[in-house]
Amino acid sequence: MILVVSGGIGAGESTFCDLLIKHNFQKESLSNILRELVKKEGKEIVRKNLRAKADSLRLKYGKAALAIMAWEKIKNLKGNWVIESFMAKEETDFFREKGAKVIGVVAPDRLRYERVLKRQGRDTFSSFEEFLKIDLKKRDIGIDSIIEDADFIIVNDGSLEELNEMVTLFVESIFSSHEKN
Repeated sequence: MILVVSGGIGAGESTFCDLLIKHNFQKESLSNILRELVKKEGKEIVRKNLRAKADSLRLKYGKAALAIMAWEKIKNLKGNWVIESFMAKEETDFFREKGAKVIGVVAPDRLRYERVLKRQGRDTFSSFEEFLKIDLKKRDIGIDSIIEDADFIIVNDGSLEELNEMVTLFVESIFSSHEKN
């Protein structure tokens, strides 16, 4: 089984995917593929360089370029997979053709911003307005379209414990419906 996951900045898509690992999923990330490529070029791994690399790949190879690269990495591997960091609908469409289910992870804007501030890692914003501006750019690439067309929506507006419970119920649900088909 392949699950592909998308969500806005701070929605909890990575946390959702990490929790799936506890349920025997292996994880890949389009962002990690980008980081590897930027690192190979000897550039600093910052949002600007990652965005430039993603844009150049999509321009040269099409909007599903990163999805195709992820598919090439996992296609001969066994087991259940969860792949995160989808931004363009063409990426999820590519995986849907391979039988994947699409999951959108959503959370209120203010909560996402607060989560990002706590992370204090690669995402730092000077204000809530800057966060919304950068988030809108990501969503305009296609995250909103992915979420609108998702097979499942995870509303991540609670605690980590609540998300963990949701993931457990979700896994039980998809495996029971998968066995029926």
